[in-house]
Amino acid sequence: MPNVLTTDTQIAKLRHALSRGDDRIEIELLNYRKDGTSFINALLISAIRGEDGRLLYWLASQEDITLQHRAKELEASERRLLKEVDHRTLNALALVQSIVRLSRAEDVEHLSRSINGRVHALALTHRLLAERRWRSVSLTDLIDQLLAAHGGADRVVVDRQDAELVPQVVQPLGLVIHELISNARVHGALAADAGKIELKCIIENDALVIQWREPIPSGAHATLTEGFGMQIIHTVVEHQLGGARNFDVANDLLEVTIVVPRAIFGAG
Repeated sequence: MPNVLTTDTQIAKLRHALSRGDDRIEIELLNYRKDGTSFINALLISAIRGEDGRLLYWLASQEDITLQHRAKELEASERRLLKEVDHRTLNALALVQSIVRLSRAEDVEHLSRSINGRVHALALTHRLLAERRWRSVSLTDLIDQLLAAHGGADRVVVDRQDAELVPQVVQPLGLVIHELISNARVHGALAADAGKIELKCIIENDALVIQWREPIPSGAHATLTEGFGMQIIHTVVEHQLGGARNFDVANDLLEVTIVVPRAIFGAG
């Protein structure tokens, strides 16, 4: 039902207009049919006067304008949606620009594969947002979709506390998670059968904390902590998510901690 309620203020306004003897009174009220269903009633009351100007009687008419209200709300919702799509598209293009600028490889083939993987992750998150009409996306759905897009996802053990992510966070955070999975596939645990990866997501101290613990092959330390994938994570987390990140390698174990303030990732 459109947001029109019959309040004490409206009733008082109507009574005051009648007591003044206004010639024309227009007001919208929430009424109810005999079956109990509600409708928006456009009430028009006109004063009928005699030749001497005295009030003889009131003539009232009413019209059910519920559908008109719904059409207006639908139109307003569509405008908001188009504005959101336009805004998200511009953000996605900015992310693509950053991806191309930050991506590096020894040859064109590897560079193309690197960029395509990252753009594919953006396309996946874009589709998620579109399916939810550019409203919030759950962290669980985001992680599940990204893991499903990569081989070896069954070797990632996920322990998560779900959270609703506002639209502007979904694509940057999706890119961060993609980089972690992609690095593991190319250089880390998923490439060398080095064991299972632990991915933990919790809400702590009014922030979303993502913890990634990955057993890594000997000799892959520098690649995993200093490569371009980690540079992208650093840039996106700090500059687009307003958060913080920490990489640590000890005893052939990579630990990545990412903290995103609640004010950034969601409301409530």
